[in-house]
Amino acid sequence: MSGESSLRTQQAVDALAYIGAVTLVLFAVSALVSFGVGGGLPGVKNMLFVLGFLAFGVAAFQLRPRAPWNKQSDTGRDETPFERLLYRALPLSGTTLPVNDRMRGSTKLFLASLLTLSISLVMEFGLGIGA
Repeated sequence: MSGESSLRTQQAVDALAYIGAVTLVLFAVSALVSFGVGGGLPGVKNMLFVLGFLAFGVAAFQLRPRAPWNKQSDTGRDETPFERLLYRALPLSGTTLPVNDRMRGSTKLFLASLLTLSISLVMEFGLGIGA
């Protein structure tokens, strides 16, 4: 496997791990709150929609292009505490990708929000979980 292909594979695995972890956390929070207040599966579906939509908005705001006069903030990226915890917990730590080689966090959050909204949609139309 060439170096470029290996880097792309590591970036894809990194992104998929992040997207899966964010979606799982949002689902767990939704389930805990919904079942805690007696909302059941319809509550989980509704909370997933709201949290997915909020994540979508945050990611869309972060994905805005930088102003041409504000280039100094593009110097590098930092690892968020969530990413640090995720990479410590997953067996990916042996293939640690430098932060600047990873997909942007806002892009991964955007994709995670789409997955969360898709799960809410499947619960509504695919599984017939109504309000």
